[in-house]
Amino acid sequence: MLLDESTTITGTVISNNTAGPGPAPTNVIAYGGGINGDYGLGNITNVTLSGNSAIGTGTGAAAGGGLNTTDGAVVLTNVNATNNTASTSGSGNAYGGGLSTYNTSSASRPPAVAVPEEVRAMLPLIEPPSMVVGLLV
Repeated sequence: MLLDESTTITGTVISNNTAGPGPAPTNVIAYGGGINGDYGLGNITNVTLSGNSAIGTGTGAAAGGGLNTTDGAVVLTNVNATNNTASTSGSGNAYGGGLSTYNTSSASRPPAVAVPEEVRAMLPLIEPPSMVVGLLV
């Protein structure tokens, strides 16, 4: 699914989907095997993301096997992400098997995942040089 910041998803299971190569793939870039959101996503509540994958090939990257959002924010409430993967079969990079969020430019909206305070303490903050990952308070 390709979604944007006005999207609300509630009470569903998104499972066993793949973003990636079709027949004769060359340098495929794959984002959001379960959900992909450009310019952020709205609210995702009571959702399970399971068994989804983003698969890049050649020099193509892969990000967010379960969920990917670019240049925006997403609010997650009671979201269970399990057994999602991001991988490549070539020299491309793979980010965020379960969740990935990043900023491609100097967009006015910061890339972020907003989560409840009790969950925030359990999540690591990782900032590879090519990505900006953070949490909204």
